Amino acid sequence: MRHLVYCISTLLLLLVACKSENAKHSAEMSAPVSGIQVIDPVNGFGYEILDPALTDVVDTKAPIEILASGFQWSEGPVWVPSINSLLFSDVPNNIVYRWGPKDLTENGKNAFPRPTAVVTDKGTILGVDTFLYPSGYVADPGMKGEAGANGLILDGQGRLWLAQHGERQIAVWDGMFDATTAFAKTAYTSVINNYKGKKFNSPNDLALAGNGDLYFTDPTYGVDKTFGEEARELDVTGVYRVKNNESEAELLYSGLLRPNGVVMTNDQKHFIVASSEPARSLFMKCSTSNEQMSDEERCKLFADVTSLRSDDNPGNCDGMVMHPNGILLATGPGGVLCFSESGKHLGTIRTGRPTANVTLGGPDGKDIFITANQLLLRARVK
Repeated sequence: MRHLVYCISTLLLLLVACKSENAKHSAEMSAPVSGIQVIDPVNGFGYEILDPALTDVVDTKAPIEILASGFQWSEGPVWVPSINSLLFSDVPNNIVYRWGPKDLTENGKNAFPRPTAVVTDKGTILGVDTFLYPSGYVADPGMKGEAGANGLILDGQGRLWLAQHGERQIAVWDGMFDATTAFAKTAYTSVINNYKGKKFNSPNDLALAGNGDLYFTDPTYGVDKTFGEEARELDVTGVYRVKNNESEAELLYSGLLRPNGVVMTNDQKHFIVASSEPARSLFMKCSTSNEQMSDEERCKLFADVTSLRSDDNPGNCDGMVMHPNGILLATGPGGVLCFSESGKHLGTIRTGRPTANVTLGGPDGKDIFITANQLLLRARVK
């Protein structure tokens, strides 16, 4: 009897130990894995997890897919729900492309093109339709340089706004999104094209606040590469605001040599602006206050990612999108960097190439659309 009790006790202890070990193994398997997870070694796609908080937002188990290929420099992605499509710009080619269903009627609007495994050479366009041509410079659509539209956004009425390099303005597209939209009418209305009577350099990116105020950056990439430095009329590369229902631009911040992407914070009290200077790669967080402020008072450092730059992490700070929970997805060295509200780098969606911009969209709102050099990519949020 004593022997039987001993055997039963031993068996129970073994079962408890095995259960504990299995639970530990299960927890380890379900926990986020730190470091770089390679998804596509050929193209350099993957996820770098620096903090488990990344996996609360980004689905690091989802594939990083190639949706389209062949562009000179893809930029400015914006999701347009009314036509179930993504629009994005190819700045040197002066074109806005559309990725989405071929048939925009009710019968076909959910039939999306399949991802491709093909990376075509620049100039061999695959996976999209031309939507607007010219997109940023009408007088001479084939002009060499960077004359096309860059940043694109929708306003509360569903209208398309464009930062036009060649026209050196912020404009609204005069067309309408509907089921017949394929190759759209290229007519634009200027919103703002000068600061105190002098032409802007080349408006790059733009954001609309909830109250309708417009914020945009104005570096010199477009004007210099298209018309030459002698065409500049302003001595400043600034971040501007045009208040709703007003017609004059207000210079908010002039502390960056190369201001680039811009996005509003969810509480609308700040905007974040990217700096893509050769020496330093920065994101600045700036107050939207109406008070007069110096550059130092207006903007504070949000994140300095200069140290990330390397041959393995190509690219610089550029376009951004704000997740509803406050996580910032921002293009930078290595791909799409993800930051907490305090500016902590949580991890990176690695694209293997210089990456220009990012947005959220898709039918369920969980697609991460990424414009990366000659590619249009897709990842997923949870």
